[in-house]
Amino acid sequence: MISQSSAGIILCAKSMQGRVHPTDARRQLFFLDNPRYAFVKIMNQMYNKKNTAGISARSVISETAKIGSGCCIGDYTVIGDDCIIGDNTMIGTRVSLQNCCIGNNSIIQSGVTIGEDGFAFERNADGSLERFPHKRGVKIGDNVEVGANTNIQRGSLSDTIIGNGTKIADMVHIGHHALIGEHCQIAAGTAEINRRSKYSRKGFWSDSDR
Repeated sequence: MISQSSAGIILCAKSMQGRVHPTDARRQLFFLDNPRYAFVKIMNQMYNKKNTAGISARSVISETAKIGSGCCIGDYTVIGDDCIIGDNTMIGTRVSLQNCCIGNNSIIQSGVTIGEDGFAFERNADGSLERFPHKRGVKIGDNVEVGANTNIQRGSLSDTIIGNGTKIADMVHIGHHALIGEHCQIAAGTAEINRRSKYSRKGFWSDSDR
């Protein structure tokens, strides 16, 4: 494939060094430890556009919420009482934020709901259901990305926590007081990460592993 490519610059794995050679004097081959990562960095620098900071006049923000500098808040987004948003964080359109703290340089895409009560009930003697109280919040670190239409529930007796650098895809459900570590990737459609679920880059761990 490399010999047939018309690209002027080709990023190759180091393991290919000495095995492939440019077929044209105008073609350059670069042998790297991680060519895919280098490609991503180059493309992001070429095409990454900074979001214009500003708060939409069509958003609804509580007087007690705190919004950092350089943030972008989209149309029809609702930010509830005592929410905290860090610097340079982007909040998309039609986002609902309640009972949460979000760090710096994070991205919350459109349609996300963060901080609503989780699903927890206890049965009375007559079989009817009594809602379990949810009194804690959601804490999201720096450089976190949350995909469109994802739902992250507030904790009941302890906070739901998402660590720095974690990336969450679209339509993910994270249940009350889940603990997600730093730099994790959670695929689209993942459901019911709940209070018993603790997640790190290496996968799920138990209390004895902490």
